[in-house]
Amino acid sequence: MILYETNRIEYKEKLTSDLEQEAVAFLNSEGGDIFLGIRKDGSVAGISNPDDIQLKIADRLQNNIRPSILGLFDISVEKRNGKEIIIINLASGTEKPYCIKQKGYSESGCFLRIGSSSKPMSQEMIDKKPRDNAGFKRFTICGTAWKWNSKNCKQIWA
Repeated sequence: MILYETNRIEYKEKLTSDLEQEAVAFLNSEGGDIFLGIRKDGSVAGISNPDDIQLKIADRLQNNIRPSILGLFDISVEKRNGKEIIIINLASGTEKPYCIKQKGYSESGCFLRIGSSSKPMSQEMIDKKPRDNAGFKRFTICGTAWKWNSKNCKQIWA
């Protein structure tokens, strides 16, 4: 086993709040593996209750990332040094860019894997990524259908 993180490998000692960020970065790049139960130095910490954790991971990946990534990830459990670890394998996405649903197609929602870390994509990069496969177009919305408000404009993908 490789004992350090790379552009295709991320180690997490436990399930953390940045799972979706790491997954999006791999999807928007060349894919990769997230190892849960492995410390940053590559030593094995192990995961307790791997069955429950797998269900949580699948739920978070299916519900918190857009567009849908069903079929682009796999979750497995392996034993290393007598301890159970979880491996999340993510393919390179086919409908890039991917984003964290709650944050949308923005610099805080889209990431790329660069070296051993996930970096935010610039808005320019997000806008240039082909979205034709998914049928999205960019629109500017100002105010509501009932009231024009030029100070409250936002761009959306629909």
